[in-house]
Parts: sequence; structure tokens; C-alpha cells
Amino acid sequence: MKISILTIGDELLKGAIINTNAAFLGEMLLSRGWIPTMCVTVPDKLDDIARTMDFLLSHSDIVITSGGLGPTGDDVTCQAIAEYFKTPLTADEKTSKKLRQYLENGQTKCPPERLLRQAMIPQGAEAWDNPVGTAPGIWFKPQNVNKYICMLPGPPPEQRPMIVNCLLPHLSQMMKERSYSRLFRIACAAEAWIEEITTKILSDAPGIAPAYCATADQVRLFLSGSDEAILDAKAEEVKKFFGNRIIRSDCQSLAEEMVAVLRERGNMQLATAESCTGGMIAAAITDIPGSSAVFRGSIIAYSDEIKRDVLGVSSTVLSAYGSVSGQCVSSMVENLCVKLHTEAGIAVSGIAGPGGGTPEKPVGLVFVAVKLGQRVVVRQFNFPGNRDAVRRSTVAAALFELRSLLLDQ
Repeated sequence: MKISILTIGDELLKGAIINTNAAFLGEMLLSRGWIPTMCVTVPDKLDDIARTMDFLLSHSDIVITSGGLGPTGDDVTCQAIAEYFKTPLTADEKTSKKLRQYLENGQTKCPPERLLRQAMIPQGAEAWDNPVGTAPGIWFKPQNVNKYICMLPGPPPEQRPMIVNCLLPHLSQMMKERSYSRLFRIACAAEAWIEEITTKILSDAPGIAPAYCATADQVRLFLSGSDEAILDAKAEEVKKFFGNRIIRSDCQSLAEEMVAVLRERGNMQLATAESCTGGMIAAAITDIPGSSAVFRGSIIAYSDEIKRDVLGVSSTVLSAYGSVSGQCVSSMVENLCVKLHTEAGIAVSGIAGPGGGTPEKPVGLVFVAVKLGQRVVVRQFNFPGNRDAVRRSTVAAALFELRSLLLDQ
């Protein structure tokens, strides 16, 4: 069965918010081996929703809508779907009871008539409870039409649990052919290279479909197919080829895996010294719950004076090699670990742009030094892209280099 996604909201089209719902929904469907046929975004207008439904239903069996189920006047998704299929709206008893309890308990300041309209769903539809908010999810099979509509509330904290706990199990029961999937997070590698290798691995398994999603620190590789034995065999080939580049399955990022390994090594202590990233590496680490057990702190040494006076980089090194050099970051990481009493350290310095580059040291030039015990590794990189891309690539490279040292121990 083919699935399409319809995200609804003027704020999405205006760029006021990023459409993270479509990304999460697509990833969750892909994790089960279901690749959406298409995704369309429309404003909060009845006519636009109806015209788009004409198009999507001609190309898919299931349309999943996101947004437009709230209590305000521009929340028209349910009304639009009901009118499109010429189906009356009726009050769902359980949702109505829940919303009245909200009113009685003073849990909302929303006017009663606006709040209670969220209990109105197409006749014959099934309402899915929303444990986080007030708008239910809605599963609707129109009469005399072999199509299905799933309506999800827009706020991510409400929508995501509903996708995992309601939508995916529902779809699993419907799909005639069971699909299996495997996910690999391959660290700091080019998507094109991963695709080339994966294509070779799957050359004799046409029933296994790959999909890729790249970020600064990893490429997520999804393998899906209906034959679990063949899928597992190909998954083993992927594991064997990419080896330690694959982030372990219980972690979602380089930072999370690195924190986990440091904790497993007896809460080995880590510190960072950052120039061009301005604290982004420390932020990535402290985003991880439990990182306080291993992360001691960071020194943001943006100026040469801080590198010299706080981190102890000698004036001779700075004048002879410059602050963007292997010699500088090596000194930074050595002195950092001494000053902050850590066994592990990361130091970075580079030219993120858009200005500041020279023919000898162009924009994108970055030096990374990592230290673990007595071992120090210094790497030079020339990252492409704008300032944000260079800085994000630097964070990923720094985490990857220290992770490599940890895994080699």
C-alpha cells in the first residue's frame, strides 16, 4: 500500500517553524520499510486541503495528515476531510468526556466551545487518545472508498508518541506483506561513498532496498525488505565492511556513544578547548544525559590571547605557526588536560569564514587535536561549505577522532 504525507499550516510555508514532523514521520515509516510516495505542505485553507487530497488519493492508498486539529479557527483539517468525503462530524464520546474534565479541573483557559470542537470527528472514524494534549488522532476509512486517512495533531510532543504507539502498529496490521528493516549510523563518511559500497553489497539481493539520510556526523543507512534472512545476511556484510565507523545500536550520535564509552571506562574525564566552534563541541556533549559524570568543562579560546594566557600556548608557536596550526592545537590539548585534570581532551582551531582566509590558510581549514592518556593525534581538514557547515563538520570530526582513540584502546 502506498502512503503519502500531507502537512498543514501557514507557519510551515512562511518558514516560521521547521517541518520536523515530516522528517520524523518519514524516518519512522522508513524504519519499518515503508517509503512515503510523496509529502506535500499546504496552508490552513479548506479548498487547498481538498485539492491536495484529490492529488494524493490518486497516487496513494493512505494519506497521513499533520496539523490543523487544534481549537483555533485556522484548525480546519478535520472539517476539510469530512467535507471532502461528504461525511458528517459527530462527537467522540471518550474525547468529549476527557475535554469536559479539562474544563472542570481548570486545566485549560480555552473557551468551552472551542475546546469541545476537537471531539468532533468524521462519522465512523476512530479517535486515538492524546495523553499529552487535547486533540485526538483520527483514523478514518471513508465509506465506499478503498482509501484510509490518518489525522495527527501538529505539536511534535503530541504527534510523535502517537506515531510510535498508534500509527505504526495500525499500519503493521494492515500491510499484507510484512517488511523488515535494519538501521546503521555510519560516522563521518561521505554519503556517495556509502551508497557506492552498499550498492555493491546488495547487487545480488534485489529485494533489499537501501535508503540514506546524511547529517554532519553520520549517514543513516536503512536496509529494508520482506525476506528477513536475506536482510540479516546483507546487514552482516555492511557491519563487516564499515566496522568501527558504525555507531553502536544503543546510541544515536557520536557524542552519545563517546559519553557511553567514557562512562564504561570508569567515568574517564574529558575536557574541550575550542576556537572556531565556540563551544559547540561542549554543547554536543552536554546535550547527552549523564555527561556530567565524564565531562569536566571547556575553555573557549577564541582569541590568541586566551590561547596564550589561559591555555599556555607559547608566543613562539603562535608567531611561528599561527593559531590555526597543528602545533597550536597540539599545545592546546596538552595544556588543557593538565589544567582541567582530565585523561581525555579535544582541541580545535580553524577558519570557519566567510572571511579570514588566505591562499596559505583558506576558509575551511581546521586542525583537530585529541588526547587520550599519553596519546595525542592531530588531524588537518579542509571542510567545504559555509560557516555553519564548517563548524558542524569540525564538531563531528573532533568527536570522531577521540572516539577512534577510545575504540582503539
